[in-house]
Amino acid sequence: VKGLPDGAVAGHGSIVNGEWRISRSPFTVYHSPFTIPMIHWLMQSTETHPDLARGLPPVGLLSAVERARFEQLTIEKRKRDWLCGRWTAKLLLQNLLHEQTGHTIPLDSVPLVTGHWSLATGYSLSISHSHGYALCAVIEHPHCPIGADLERIEERVDGFMDDYFTVEEKERVACCVLR
Repeated sequence: VKGLPDGAVAGHGSIVNGEWRISRSPFTVYHSPFTIPMIHWLMQSTETHPDLARGLPPVGLLSAVERARFEQLTIEKRKRDWLCGRWTAKLLLQNLLHEQTGHTIPLDSVPLVTGHWSLATGYSLSISHSHGYALCAVIEHPHCPIGADLERIEERVDGFMDDYFTVEEKERVACCVLR
């Protein structure tokens, strides 16, 4: 992806006939009778921009509405997470819109709001952040919701799976061999 900061990781992938394809390496996720549109994603750390690491919005990132929302945040970690998520999502969308139109939209003009955003833009997106990193996943279909979750791999407390996993997900985990 052109124009991304050093340390940013980006990619594209899609599920075609139940097969996930990313970077030309297919592996099966599940079997599906339909095709899901291309999934675009970008992951970055707060270290990709000095202002993000300090919990400050980079110049030209936020619209007036977003700046007002940011100013309501009081916890420093939440500010850094929220900014890194916005930065990541806007860079990804800016790049996608540039690919489609040939024009580069300023980051503070990239349409990233809550509510009916996907219907207005033709995209569905998900933002996740964890431990100084943000992940944004976008699909070019307003009626096809996407979910992305970024988590650190670490030991979890007893009951974690009961709280967060479905029965099917627990069965999949039980089949895994720990090395």
